[in-house]
Amino acid sequence: MIRELRTFGGWLLFAVTVYAAYHLAVLPLAWTDGFAGLAVAAAGTVGLLGLAPAGARRRGIAFAFLVLFADRALAATGLYPAAARVALAALVIGLTALVGRAAGRLPAPALLALAAAAALSTAIDRPDAKLLGRFLPPVRTPALYGAGTIDYFPLFLDPDHPGRVVTFGNREEVPPEGEEAAEAGGSAGPEGEAARLSLARLAPERLYVYAFDTEGGTFRRVAVPDAEVVRWFEKLRNDSPGYPFFTVEDDGTLRPLVTRDAWAETLFDFGRTFGALLRLDALHLRRPIAATDVGGPFAGLRLTGEALEGTFDGRPFRLPTDATAVVGRFSLGGEAALVLQGRSLEIAVFPKAGAPRVSHRLSPEAVPDIYASEVIPVQFSDGPALLLSFPTDSPERAKIVRPEPDGSWRLLFEATDPLFRFEDVRYDGGQAVLLALAPGRLSGYPQRLLGEYVYENGRLARLWQAPTSLINVRYLPGPNGTWRLVATEYPNHRLVLLTPHPLPVGAMIAAATGLIAVGLLVRRLRDGRAPQDLTPDQNERDDPAFRRRAGAVGLSAAILFAALLAGAAFHVALRSIPSARPPGVLPALAASGADGGAPASDLPGAGEPALDLSAEQAPGEGRAGAASPATGAPEAEAPIEGAGAETPAARAPVDARAAFRAALAGSEGEGADRFQVVGYTRNSVHKRKTTSMVSGAVIRPERLFGGMRLAGTPYRYYQSGDVRYLWTARTEWVPLPPADPPALFRSLEALMPEFAAAERLPDGDVLGLPAKVYRIRVNGETLFRLAGIAPDDAALRAFAALPATITVKLLDDPARIGEIEGRWLVPVPGAGYALQEVFFRFFHYGDPSIAIRPPEDIERYLAP
Repeated sequence: MIRELRTFGGWLLFAVTVYAAYHLAVLPLAWTDGFAGLAVAAAGTVGLLGLAPAGARRRGIAFAFLVLFADRALAATGLYPAAARVALAALVIGLTALVGRAAGRLPAPALLALAAAAALSTAIDRPDAKLLGRFLPPVRTPALYGAGTIDYFPLFLDPDHPGRVVTFGNREEVPPEGEEAAEAGGSAGPEGEAARLSLARLAPERLYVYAFDTEGGTFRRVAVPDAEVVRWFEKLRNDSPGYPFFTVEDDGTLRPLVTRDAWAETLFDFGRTFGALLRLDALHLRRPIAATDVGGPFAGLRLTGEALEGTFDGRPFRLPTDATAVVGRFSLGGEAALVLQGRSLEIAVFPKAGAPRVSHRLSPEAVPDIYASEVIPVQFSDGPALLLSFPTDSPERAKIVRPEPDGSWRLLFEATDPLFRFEDVRYDGGQAVLLALAPGRLSGYPQRLLGEYVYENGRLARLWQAPTSLINVRYLPGPNGTWRLVATEYPNHRLVLLTPHPLPVGAMIAAATGLIAVGLLVRRLRDGRAPQDLTPDQNERDDPAFRRRAGAVGLSAAILFAALLAGAAFHVALRSIPSARPPGVLPALAASGADGGAPASDLPGAGEPALDLSAEQAPGEGRAGAASPATGAPEAEAPIEGAGAETPAARAPVDARAAFRAALAGSEGEGADRFQVVGYTRNSVHKRKTTSMVSGAVIRPERLFGGMRLAGTPYRYYQSGDVRYLWTARTEWVPLPPADPPALFRSLEALMPEFAAAERLPDGDVLGLPAKVYRIRVNGETLFRLAGIAPDDAALRAFAALPATITVKLLDDPARIGEIEGRWLVPVPGAGYALQEVFFRFFHYGDPSIAIRPPEDIERYLAP
């Protein structure tokens, strides 16, 4: 009995070691060190197998494989309801034991250990296992939001309540997705039909503030006083969820500014889309910009579009700036300062005596995409600095920059990978510890690595790393210098609490591996001796078989030892991350102003039109008009820096009106009675991207169909003449009021005057067909003209001079439009600037295989 228990314990130790080594050593080595890490893991495995006796090797391989197989199979059972999950888990464990007995020839103690290990693995969610090397099992909230309209919500720490986190959702207050549709569909008569139509078209949605106390290592929801609710919703509005298609009202209503059917019509009116998107931007400018409450000597901060207003030490001030967001408080040379973000990044210094001034400006000319960066102020032991992170599709890489006394910027560090980004900062005994997400080394596996770093002489020294794909990761300070992490789980809308533990998991795995290796070595040597004589004589030691066995054992032990050393060396060698560029002064394209601040020419001057976003005007009344200095965007003749567009050498403009006219005529004329189209609008505000997409077909004169997507939610749009239908997963097909077919290409005729001075770019292609490429530089007034919008509202006039570029690819023989793309930057209240893009591709002109079903086929699916 004791022998069986000892054997069972050995197999169970082996199972736990295999599980822990796979999740906490092999996978992290692969993610952090790529194929080199996999080679080390493979070498360690070969070393262990070499130490095992030949008879036990097959059983060991089968046992290890079945442990990992059961772990993966049991994780898949989590997709089923609870009752089915238990039955499936029992089936998986039973089949695993059966395979182990039949194919692996495992003894009974091994089968019992295998079943016990599989059952124990169900206590830990498989995605959480990889975090156990650094943290206790994560604690999660239920899903807080289920509508799918918004991809994620911001996460805030409540400064008035330590340990409290705040986010947004409505899962507890609103029925789960689909129930409201069932309730609406279950109501007979006009009321039920109207409810289904409203839900299909995109109805307003109520959001709620979710505040949680995290004392005791759990989430406990607490009530938020009504007086604070408005403040939190203002913070949510400044995070721009669903921008520009949605806006957040003071009571938490997520109100759509468009309906699905109206936006589908817009996407099938290809020129109108440009101006319609810009009109949505203007609707967001109808409200004042409430700046972030940074505390300290600052109060009542408010951005007007041309200045920052508020009080400093009780004294009112007005600082000219085109910034639309206050990043946070800063300290520069012993003086209080604010970090401001607009098209450029600025530091505004507030002397104890005297007027505030902009001392430093980091423009897109120095750092492209600076307008899209996320900025974290940090205080190093040798001075202040800023952590800059960029969106995942930006070519810019994360940076650490420091403002110098002479108004210049010094680059301290630049990441080597564009996916590296800073998340937060904490201080340990005066030393800044940076929390960051780094990409995994396996390019085919989209795994992020969360870790802590300290800055040391142009390099980042890594303290630890844990594989996770969380977002919005924040430090949650605790008593006596302790800390935890709170984050958002994407795309499940759940909060995750991570509590670090002090266990040396890596050393424990190495010790267990060493213990198993010693056991295998002892058994291997014991099996090679004569049973009656534990000390072989000289003849036995000289036996060739014994020498081969001893050599194999020695080689296996050496391989295993080398693998362990390589794993430790990787941890030490890769602990330090060098900068992609050596530290140095960033290029400055403009000198400082006379007061040591920003150049006066870069600030709105007297008499220049500027955005007026003053709070005295009632919502919906419009604002005073503006030109480009107010928006902070580059002048019309300059390229849009950071917009992803090339900056070619100056080329003489060409008259491309004839080519564009021929392409328009060909797209509307004979042989183009039917075609396919794919396109999108993309709005990038920091790391948040809100898109609308279309993939459809058109058969003239009156029938079209599109698979659409708006703010992450798919739907379908059908039109035949004035008969229209809309489909969503929550409502199925519903009829829409009659409307005329969209204009398709006709609205693009408004661009004809602009092609008198077009820029000819190198030839390209559209799905393999050669195309001539032209670029024109236009302004907001032109985009409004495409949509048939008269900028008679002040909020619309604010964008009349906003510069944009439109690039077209024109096909030859026959002449047709192949692609059209537009890009521009717009100010976003409370969030800096956004890059907006519109893109359409047209193909398969005149293809007889393109067919769209008649309305009768849709009507069969309508609710009775």
